[in-house]
Amino acid sequence: MRYLFFAFLLSVCPLAWSYDVTININGIISESGCELDSRSKSFTVTLGDVVSTSLRGQGATSTAIPFSIFLINCNSLANAVVVTFNGTPDATDSRLLRIFEEEGSASGVGIEILDHNNQAIAINSPAESHPLIPNADAQLQFYARYKSTGAVTAGPANAVATFTLEYP
Repeated sequence: MRYLFFAFLLSVCPLAWSYDVTININGIISESGCELDSRSKSFTVTLGDVVSTSLRGQGATSTAIPFSIFLINCNSLANAVVVTFNGTPDATDSRLLRIFEEEGSASGVGIEILDHNNQAIAINSPAESHPLIPNADAQLQFYARYKSTGAVTAGPANAVATFTLEYP
């Protein structure tokens, strides 16, 4: 009886057709777009001695000091890079890098990072994309300066930032 039931089901069910299909999927897994030159793995940007009275008024800035990130051995797929500077944001202006809050340190000031066009880059936010030439080394130009966030008091004004590179 079971066999008759299965035979009946097979006779009323439409036949299923199958085909062997081949799908080729190709791609490349590349290493990071460029290598970081040893000059850019750890460095100091010295903003120098700035007189507190030169930073009177919220938003006043010191002279911008240039610094560079050097990339080497960029591969053939590296045509752009986005840099993000990471650090603790200033309590008053979150676009600025907070200086260390130690006894005797300056206050009312943060550190502003600028791109090669002197446009401010907010801390922890990606900068605009920098074009790269595939198979070539690159020098990415930036600037740093003090920016007042209120009444400035004198003292050491130091901070630490890191950066990440993203290849879109």
